[in-house]
Amino acid sequence: MSSLSVVFSEIGEPQPSTTTTIGFFTRDPIGYEDGMHQYLVFHNNPVRFLDSSGMLAIDPKKANDLADCKGKCGPSSRKPEKGTQGWVECDANGGFVPVAGPLKDISRSDCYSKCGADACTKKHEEHHIEQFKELCPNACKSVCGEDRKGSIIGIADECVNKIECYGNKVGLDCLVDLYKAHKEAERTGRGTRCLNPSALGGPPVAAPCSGYIKSFHSDERARVLKTYKCDRKTIGPIK
Repeated sequence: MSSLSVVFSEIGEPQPSTTTTIGFFTRDPIGYEDGMHQYLVFHNNPVRFLDSSGMLAIDPKKANDLADCKGKCGPSSRKPEKGTQGWVECDANGGFVPVAGPLKDISRSDCYSKCGADACTKKHEEHHIEQFKELCPNACKSVCGEDRKGSIIGIADECVNKIECYGNKVGLDCLVDLYKAHKEAERTGRGTRCLNPSALGGPPVAAPCSGYIKSFHSDERARVLKTYKCDRKTIGPIK
């Protein structure tokens, strides 16, 4: 006998079903930001993942494994450094919002957005929001009339590496899924190409997205391992 699951019609009311797959009848309204499969919710694993908004599946064990960082984040007056891909700031309603910034290497921006890497950056920042909701839920609330809209959420030095390692793993895992999707699309003749800078410094040349994503993942992985001292075993290369 098949187990009882919940099937959502878009973001509407849940209805009982005897199918064993959990997902959308129509494509996920947020596109690829919560995984490459466009019809699944909870990553098809409602026992492990939470998705209260219907927009992002979160592993609560990973989101909450930061007890020693409770209260060690909050609004700051600093501005994003040039080339920062994304960050979290306060919105107008006392909540958190992800923000995407321009790539430092503008010549790669065509591939970055066209191949979908920007969605993985947003997913990384969405994961941080789930962390901040646990660690500093009132960080963006107005205090004594202070307007915190646009304030970037900062993290205490002793917690930066742990929080960023979790967030970057989410983003890098997203890139791995994206790479596999592009390879499969190319195999069936439906691949996407973008303008990638020439290795010899010449004008950009058309290249398959799988190659760009693999290169971008490699660069990001190297940066993350060096900057945040993350575990190499949990953040592996694309094979």
